[in-house]
Amino acid sequence: MKNLRKDKGGFTLVELMIVVVILGILVAIAVPIFGVVTSNAKKKTCRNNIDTIEKAGTQYLLNRSDENIFGVFAANAGGGTATTSVTVSSKAESESKLSADFLSYFDGGELPLCEGETYTISINAANDNRSISVVCSEHGARVD
Repeated sequence: MKNLRKDKGGFTLVELMIVVVILGILVAIAVPIFGVVTSNAKKKTCRNNIDTIEKAGTQYLLNRSDENIFGVFAANAGGGTATTSVTVSSKAESESKLSADFLSYFDGGELPLCEGETYTISINAANDNRSISVVCSEHGARVD
């Protein structure tokens, strides 16, 4: 004769609902943390790009023996005013607006850019003080 079991095993509806609630709580905690981590990573990448461009620009300016420090900009290769700037948001723009001599200061000859952000590169040559500054469209000049 067959032995009939009343308890067939498996999970009850209450047990399944408890698991779903616990998973919902874990997701509710994890999603905002993921957003903060992603935002911080973008800021750090931007800060590193700004530092890299400014350091390469400073090295470029120090290595220039002629008076044409605005040779960094392809369009202003013949000279510029006391302050000249250019806005770059893509690889194609950097290749058309910046000189190949300046781009050679970067790995692979490419300006480090973040996706979806625009960098404004300015050179100041007032009073024999040569300096370069970079401003990000989303994060500003100096990202901390």
